[in-house]
Amino acid sequence: GFGAVVAYMVSFNIGLGPVMWLLISEIYPTKIRGKAMSLATLSVWGSNWLVAVTFTAGVEKIFHPDQRIGFLAQAQILAKKTPTLQKTLDSANAAGDVTAIDAAQKALHANRTLRFNNVLDAGVAGIFLALVIAIILLSLREWFLLLSRRKPAVLHETEPVWLPDYAVVEGGRKFSGAAGAAALALALAKEWSGESHLERAQQCECSRVCENADVSRSHIHGHSKAAQQVYVEATEQRFNGVRRCC
Repeated sequence: GFGAVVAYMVSFNIGLGPVMWLLISEIYPTKIRGKAMSLATLSVWGSNWLVAVTFTAGVEKIFHPDQRIGFLAQAQILAKKTPTLQKTLDSANAAGDVTAIDAAQKALHANRTLRFNNVLDAGVAGIFLALVIAIILLSLREWFLLLSRRKPAVLHETEPVWLPDYAVVEGGRKFSGAAGAAALALALAKEWSGESHLERAQQCECSRVCENADVSRSHIHGHSKAAQQVYVEATEQRFNGVRRCC
């Protein structure tokens, strides 16, 4: 468990770790940069602690030999009890005791249900651990390709849109305090989810269509198909290569 945590920390520090410190020092306005960076740092350390704890706990829950902790250990104990419960049910059927038959069927059904649940829980926990390990291996592979120059480090930056001075002044007055924090959180959520990137792509497409003086009606009526194509192209651009949002 400890080795897995160390491997995660190493891969994170040479992967996404430096990117986070670069982003939080650039994307926040100067007035709230200190508080915003503090909140972002707290979130990162909290997430790291959560991953470390859940990773080691996942290993314990799957492979611990104590049946009160380990999913597989409890499933094995329940599997050993199944033949005895089946014999009890057969004996009750042979005796013709309705009450005993009902009790034996309930006990056997509960045993099989608990065994299935424990195996399922072990599988879900194993998938979680596999995903974490996959992230570590993919991060190491990406950095190996970049450092060995087998993959070019291409940066894609969106064109900045500068606000006029009066808008900045009025926006600072209107969105100070809690309202400003909420607006900033909403803007960051849209940027991280890719919605802002899609909106910029749609605006560029609309501008290109409007600037074309020879636009036909058939092209205008086929705008829905063009919107789907814009969505596909924007999604491919977002997930291909290295991107920066600042």
